[in-house]
Amino acid sequence: MSLSEAYACLQAGDLAGAEAMLTALLANDARNTDALHMRAVVRHQSGDLTGALADMDVILEFPPDHADARFNRANILFQMERHEDALVDFERATALAPRDAAIWISRAACERALGRDAAVVESYAAALGIDPRNAGALSDRAASLGRLGRYEEALRELDFARQLDPLNPAILGNRAKVLMDVERYGAAAVSFELALRHGASSGAIWNNYGHALSALGRDEEAFAAFDHAATAPVRDFDAGHPLYNKGLIHLARGDYAEGFALYARRIELGVVTRPQVAAGVREWDGAPLAGALRIWCEQGVGDQILFTRLLPLVLRRAPNIVLDCDPRLAPLLQRVHPTISVVAPNAPFDGAAAQIGMGDLPRVLGVTPADVAALEALLRADETKVAAVRARYEALAQGRPIIGIAWASPRAKQARLKGAGLDHWSALLTQPHWFISLQYGANDAPPSIHIDPSIDQMRSLDDFGAQVAACDAIVSVSNTTVHVAGALGKPVLVLAPPARGLHWYWGLKGEMTPWYPSVRVVRRAVGASWESQVAEAAALLGNMLAHAD
Repeated sequence: MSLSEAYACLQAGDLAGAEAMLTALLANDARNTDALHMRAVVRHQSGDLTGALADMDVILEFPPDHADARFNRANILFQMERHEDALVDFERATALAPRDAAIWISRAACERALGRDAAVVESYAAALGIDPRNAGALSDRAASLGRLGRYEEALRELDFARQLDPLNPAILGNRAKVLMDVERYGAAAVSFELALRHGASSGAIWNNYGHALSALGRDEEAFAAFDHAATAPVRDFDAGHPLYNKGLIHLARGDYAEGFALYARRIELGVVTRPQVAAGVREWDGAPLAGALRIWCEQGVGDQILFTRLLPLVLRRAPNIVLDCDPRLAPLLQRVHPTISVVAPNAPFDGAAAQIGMGDLPRVLGVTPADVAALEALLRADETKVAAVRARYEALAQGRPIIGIAWASPRAKQARLKGAGLDHWSALLTQPHWFISLQYGANDAPPSIHIDPSIDQMRSLDDFGAQVAACDAIVSVSNTTVHVAGALGKPVLVLAPPARGLHWYWGLKGEMTPWYPSVRVVRRAVGASWESQVAEAAALLGNMLAHAD
């Protein structure tokens, strides 16, 4: 037996025969690095990653600084999804062979898997310094630049990549995604269409194409794209599950029956984490129920406020409710509904006759937008606290209207699309009002915005509810502040973003939402500036305050 015979078996696809020969050779010479390396390749190809790694470890005992061996070991670790360990070897390999573009590209892929886009950009820069016309590296670097918000750089690199490889579907798809980030949805749709025409077939491409079409108001085409995505051979979704996305469009259009039917699949589709439901307890179907109904919370405080707005309708059919929600909401809720038992998320309770997730309440109740709009305010602040806060603010405001503002949604997935930095707010902040910050985490607001250090909404929503109730009106981007203020029935102007940043409950058009009758939606067209939207809100606020007087 010889290496050449083992190699012949490998070439013929006889992996078992090749490994047997190589193992026999290594029995006589355990330090035969050529045999070890070939057996590592054989084991790798046969799926024995642990065995391949063991062979690479022996090779690297002597000598330890062999670039190819480090590179191969890193690739094995990467395939085993041991990304942190793989990166250590990729870093050593690039130090040993800094002019090897392939190692830098693989290192970038590992850094991308770890979510380290800044490092990805630098690794691809090193690869492109060696191979500047590598279209794939240009495209992948641009994708990371886009995730870092460096959109113009990303588009320049993608345009160069397109010159090198004009019809590459991956390049066209990456370019389309960056175009969406800068709200150039028409150009993005064209780029997605080219990618699909030239061989792209992944679910991610179809899914993002559906988002672009939806942003353009081409809903029926968006539905078709989402359906394609859901049945694509590679369902590598990076922008929500397509069927869930389809449901959100229906909900935004007011098609609640179709929308909530798809929304009901959110846990199955992996969009929402399954709550710790009680084993053996049936799901409530909306029928009258004499026993206890456990309602499980899901998602954030804003969604909890939104869906518990339906409690009056639930109480008509199931008067004994055990509500699972953020404990900070309990006092605000129980002032309106004192008979409801509020417990912490996933708290044990053995006496439920039926259970249901909050997000399924609209479906089983069969609600329409008109049903929701007819409901009264959901939350009630502590009147004593409100009076105390109001007195403090009136003393500081000296006769000026007290306006609460919030300008960011830092925890949201679409934070950039939903938030408007204070540098965009001059049209409002120059008005003769007294402004109080309702923005959580804000400690660097300008002197024109008062920050109340005694109130921390992350600690006490009851205190925050009193603060909101003490205001004359609220102007906010789409965040939890709007949910709290809307559920309290306070006058609110919400700066709703267009297209992808728009939540379904603000609807697609008009100034009103059935979920919070006191909220007025100030819309912004795709491509329009935050400044113009804030200026519109400032004018509306002036009219609102004038009519209040």
